[in-house]
Amino acid sequence: MGRWLIVFSLVAGLSACGWQLRGMNSGQYPAQLQLASPDRYAPLIASLGQAMGQRQVASADDAPLRLEVEPEQLSKRTVAVTAIGSAAQYELTLSAAWRLYQRSGQTQTLLREGIAKSGRVFDFQPGNNLGKTEEETTLMAEMRREIAHSILAQTQNLSSTARP
Repeated sequence: MGRWLIVFSLVAGLSACGWQLRGMNSGQYPAQLQLASPDRYAPLIASLGQAMGQRQVASADDAPLRLEVEPEQLSKRTVAVTAIGSAAQYELTLSAAWRLYQRSGQTQTLLREGIAKSGRVFDFQPGNNLGKTEEETTLMAEMRREIAHSILAQTQNLSSTARP
């Protein structure tokens, strides 16, 4: 009996603090969103478009919400070196600034803004440049998807634009 009381207390405590499994958001996304960027063919914008499609968010020029995304910024730094001084590990950090506006007529009201970041560390082996270039490309695609989902999550639960 005492064991069940402890389990129940732990479950109640976890649910009371708002903890939930990663990716289990129950929020509502807006029905429409206007996506704006200086480079509409950038890989990050394509990832955002895919994330919007997965969540049934339509892209429309007359949407009540406007999401402006700045070009992505990549930084690459050496984390570890070999005994002879060549790079053994690199850290990639990808970031993008964004702003979310509520539109009504010709006026725009800033609702939220931020910088979404993602980072990865990968090993580098001199002499295996082709394999490491492919690995870096794959990591960049993963980071873009992560940033896209992070930015899109900021549009959840906006009361005036949520789906019925």
